[in-house]
Amino acid sequence: MFTQSVQLHATPLSVAAGFSKQLNAQPRAWVFTSATLAVKSDFSHYLTQMGLEQASTGYWNSPFDYGSQGLFYVPQGMPEPNSAGYAAAVAAMALPVIKASRGRAFVLCTSLRAMRELHALLKDAMETEGLDYPILLQGDTARSELLDRFRRLGNAVLVGSQSFWEGVDVRGEALSAVIIDKLPFAPPDDPVLAARIDKMNAEARTPLWNTSCLMP
Repeated sequence: MFTQSVQLHATPLSVAAGFSKQLNAQPRAWVFTSATLAVKSDFSHYLTQMGLEQASTGYWNSPFDYGSQGLFYVPQGMPEPNSAGYAAAVAAMALPVIKASRGRAFVLCTSLRAMRELHALLKDAMETEGLDYPILLQGDTARSELLDRFRRLGNAVLVGSQSFWEGVDVRGEALSAVIIDKLPFAPPDDPVLAARIDKMNAEARTPLWNTSCLMP
């Protein structure tokens, strides 16, 4: 709300019809690529959402050898995510990982409040431990500048939120660890999410969750 005006924003439950019109208005080749377009090599969910029923699809496995080149760690005995001491517990679990990776880490949070709290906790802990790794915070400067500094420093820790969850590419050893405070589920009382669930229920479909979107 502004001094003399009010802005209302509407979010469509489906962009399929509007996007299909855009495609047909200007015939040309369109290419969509991402690691998250398919669900178990099936593109039907994405195609339906985007109005791309006639699209050709292709699926290729990653050349990265996850089994021998990556390590997945889930700490045990963590408090409830909504509890007062959760951020401190995440910071305590993150510090040994940051030590092991010699900085070179993203710490990704599901809220701006958690991001600021974790940044402060990690900064204090690293100073106490004598760890000389630069610690960067989303919002201190532009996203592109933060990424440039992270790549250039080579041993930094970057604490960020939503805009660093996807579409970020840091090649080489400058990014060797990614720490997340919890899986980023949208809250069930989000009005857009609630409306999409109601729509799917009306269409006799069952909403199922994954870490990034609502699935049919």
